[in-house]
Amino acid sequence: MMNLLRKKSLAEQVTEKFDLIDPSNKVDLKAVGLAIFNVPDEMESSKSNQYSSMLEEIICSLCSSDRDGNPNHQRVDKLKLCVSLAAEEKPGSNRAELIEKMIRAALGEDSAFVSSEASTEVSQSNEVPPKKRSKYELFSVQHAEAVIEKLGESKQAFVDNFASNIVPEDSELPYKSEGSDLILQGLNKLGRDCVDLFEKAYASELHSAAQYLKACASLQEATNSQSEIDLCLSYARSIIDEKPLNVDLAKTQNAWLGEVANGLEQIKGEIVKKNNAFDLKLNNAMSNKQTELDLALSELKVLQDQTIEPPSEVLARLTGQNETAEKSENPLNFADDQYEQSLDFYLEWMQNQRALIKGKNQKIRELDAALIEIEESLRQVHADEVGQLTAEAQDKQNTIVSTIDVLMKDKGDLDAQLETIKIDAKHHFTEIQTSINNRKLFSAQFENALASASIQLGRILDNGSNLLFLSTITGSETEA
Repeated sequence: MMNLLRKKSLAEQVTEKFDLIDPSNKVDLKAVGLAIFNVPDEMESSKSNQYSSMLEEIICSLCSSDRDGNPNHQRVDKLKLCVSLAAEEKPGSNRAELIEKMIRAALGEDSAFVSSEASTEVSQSNEVPPKKRSKYELFSVQHAEAVIEKLGESKQAFVDNFASNIVPEDSELPYKSEGSDLILQGLNKLGRDCVDLFEKAYASELHSAAQYLKACASLQEATNSQSEIDLCLSYARSIIDEKPLNVDLAKTQNAWLGEVANGLEQIKGEIVKKNNAFDLKLNNAMSNKQTELDLALSELKVLQDQTIEPPSEVLARLTGQNETAEKSENPLNFADDQYEQSLDFYLEWMQNQRALIKGKNQKIRELDAALIEIEESLRQVHADEVGQLTAEAQDKQNTIVSTIDVLMKDKGDLDAQLETIKIDAKHHFTEIQTSINNRKLFSAQFENALASASIQLGRILDNGSNLLFLSTITGSETEA
């Protein structure tokens, strides 16, 4: 009971209906042959452990032995006739040669084919042909435009190759009965329904392609903005590092960064100039005072050296005596009145030396104070000027730092936006590809359904067209 309820495979259904086809009806034979030709390579066998494809399963099923175990030559001859008529319809196809090899293999006439040629041919036919590499990058505007162009061409080719009615208008059924016209109308409606289905599919694909183009345009714009932000970030950081890059920002929204960098370079140059001018001005302003100070220090040194000389040498020099004379020539006589006078003279000279040294020290202090005042005054003026320039440079650097923060935030937002746009573009592209695949799959499956329906209709027509000899009823030999 369970075996009776089992759903028959496509190969079993074809085999069951194949025997009902009239071998003399070439139209039906050609239709069945074309249906076998159009079995998709990618359609898997219901018995994948025995057959590599559904086509192989169908051929082997049609070539199977009868109940007595003998080859069903009548069915095989009919199959070969179907293949031959289909090959005439499609002269450029190598399908007939493949099917004939499968027939020979199924009949055991070509055992080598089963192990090598059949597996090779079928596996090659089942292999998905390598995708042609597009000359446009996926998710690019050029690729989206090419997709729209190809879809438009495909739709136009579809529109140009179908008629309003699949049954010619001048076709009439000679046998008039209730519902005979409805059969033709039904066939035409079937054709129009198929056309409507594909037109809706094309319209949906073109709509998705338009959305795909829009997403690709947004993606390209966002990618360009991302590159622009990366360039500006690198340049801004190089300014902070005082090593500006040689890049062109003229076409970016942050071209003003170049002006800021130039401004910083100018300020840096101005500071160098002012430092050099300050050194020169300070040297000139202090030169005279420094000369005077050096002279005072030299004179002070002389006075100090004289003060520490021996009294005898000082007195000899002051009295004009020969300093080189021997001491024994004019020894000092402590009993002589001249000694007392010499002592007074020496003390008076020492007092004078003290006053001179004190005066020199005072002058040196005044000169030091004057030099310090000059330097402080010039340094203050210089510090004010350089400080103003430094403040301007700091403002520009703060502006660049703030710009870097803004660019980093924009980069993060743009990265998130790019991911969203990529998802949208991939979604629309997948919609298009899925619809195209569904059209192809529908066509293949519907052709199989039509083949099955054609066989069933052939059976109906064959049974409905049976001739009845009236003699079996009336006893006469007149044919109906």
